[in-house]
Amino acid sequence: MGMSALSIALSGLRTSQAAIETASHNIANAGTEGYTRQRVDRRPGFPRQTMYGPMGSGVDVAGISRSRDSYLDARVRTTTSASKALDARVEFGQRAEDAFAEPDNGITSSLGRLWSSFMSLAQKPGDASLGTGVLGNLNDVAGRVNQARGELDNLGTNALQRLQSNIDTANAAMDRIAGINRVTPAGLAPDQADERDKALDELAATIGATSVVLPDGKVRVAVGGKTVVDGDYVSHLSLDPLQAGTVIHNATGPVTLGGSAGGLQTAITGDLPALRTKLDTFVTGLVAAVNTQHAANKTSAGVNGAPLLADDGVVMSVLITDPTQLAAGDAAGGAQNGNGAAALANLRVTQDAASRDLVSFVGGTVANLVRSND
Repeated sequence: MGMSALSIALSGLRTSQAAIETASHNIANAGTEGYTRQRVDRRPGFPRQTMYGPMGSGVDVAGISRSRDSYLDARVRTTTSASKALDARVEFGQRAEDAFAEPDNGITSSLGRLWSSFMSLAQKPGDASLGTGVLGNLNDVAGRVNQARGELDNLGTNALQRLQSNIDTANAAMDRIAGINRVTPAGLAPDQADERDKALDELAATIGATSVVLPDGKVRVAVGGKTVVDGDYVSHLSLDPLQAGTVIHNATGPVTLGGSAGGLQTAITGDLPALRTKLDTFVTGLVAAVNTQHAANKTSAGVNGAPLLADDGVVMSVLITDPTQLAAGDAAGGAQNGNGAAALANLRVTQDAASRDLVSFVGGTVANLVRSND
């Protein structure tokens, strides 16, 4: 056997050895998060010239490459970004729905007891114990309203904290990518490319970032149309301290995010405020209706009823503590005929419809989010 044949055989052995080592590396990293299976790329050896013409010289290792599809990566990241955004909105929507505690422990059940107590008072307008029951039910309604408001506000605070955490995570991932970009001209090893892609996956899920590999092998990353990583240049994100839910791209200004951070942005600036506004609108109508009717009634002393409820958009409160100040009568029939209390009980028709509209709005908002996320 000539030296050429031995050389060809040796090239095959060397290539096979590289394949065995690569396979062993794959097996060792089978459970490593973000690891991509590697393969040995082979190519024919440079032909040698002989008296018979060019002849093969064996096989060479062209390189170690990853079994990865950049097109599929982009599709997965886009899908992940949208899914994570909806996940965040669904989570906070469902938690907001829980804050209303409907139907058993919410505002509607409390209102039902209030109307019933007014009707009982209408039948015995001079009964102090029934008046005390009315005041207790008024305080229960106010307490449930205040509890729902407080929990909605707490959800907004929690979402803002989560958004800050997402921004911190994204900034750290940007720094890692920029660091990897610095070594790209010297040749990016497959394991380093895995680390870079893991960071890109994290950015897609967290802030909805997109990326493109440049001709020099470095990666450019953008979010909301604004570049956050370009080579080793990084422009971090931060929260606007003056406007809740607004994220600043430090180089250019406000930016709209995708991913879980984008979902949190929408929850903070859209979903939760819409629910709070709907609740406040209902409370304003309830307070106005009760106070207007009570003012038209007569107390046992024959004077018009004072305001029963107050609301400043933060706290709803009951203004009367003495049951004798309840105006159960009316101007036409006298102070003690109970018609005034009956008129208050009849507010059930309009106010229960308003509370059902509130509950339907909350439930419908969450249901639409859940359907979108299926």
